[in-house]
Amino acid sequence: MAKGSKRVKKRRLFGELMAGAQAMREHRQGRLTLRTHQVEPIALPALEPETVRDTREALHMSRRVFAFKLSRDVSGRVFPQTGVTTGFHNASHHAERPDRILDFAKINTYHVSLVPYFLERLKKMPDGEGSLLDNSLIVYGSPMGNPNVHNHKRCPLFVAGKAGGQIKGGLHIKAADGTPMANVFLTMAHMLGMNDLSSFGDSTGEFDMNLVAPAASA
Repeated sequence: MAKGSKRVKKRRLFGELMAGAQAMREHRQGRLTLRTHQVEPIALPALEPETVRDTREALHMSRRVFAFKLSRDVSGRVFPQTGVTTGFHNASHHAERPDRILDFAKINTYHVSLVPYFLERLKKMPDGEGSLLDNSLIVYGSPMGNPNVHNHKRCPLFVAGKAGGQIKGGLHIKAADGTPMANVFLTMAHMLGMNDLSSFGDSTGEFDMNLVAPAASA
């Protein structure tokens, strides 16, 4: 596809996203009646810093539940901003070589570095007696603990926002070995009011997201 056509497609997709966000704002202000309809998912433009900022600018206005994927699992995309010339997927299969693990860490560090801008925008947006970040529940993570062998154990997650006061924040919690990640998602679903959901995936129960480890005895 020609570069000009790609730019047009990006502008069209972003325009649709912005239009949807504006419609939601008007709906919240009572100026628009929305009809319920099936919405087909759309592919987001290629990941660039300005694309991420623009997309999140639209998403932070929409106040919907949404998922934003930074890279496809088998993408061969190279991120020049990281200084790494290996594509994302190939870098994930690092063969346990320290130099390649470092390259993959640089890519993931770059991805995570794009998140604070979004959180800061939510923090600056008033919502009720606090900010939109105070009343949001955001999770960022990966289904891979060791992508080199497609290991799904010890997967890291970070959660931002206070979910309307339900999360204290500022904690680093280490789950017990064998704890399903689904336990966290079940807990978050309950925080969002889906209390009729008794299980999610292979969940075994809720996960205490405000757990503080007891102080060590003298």
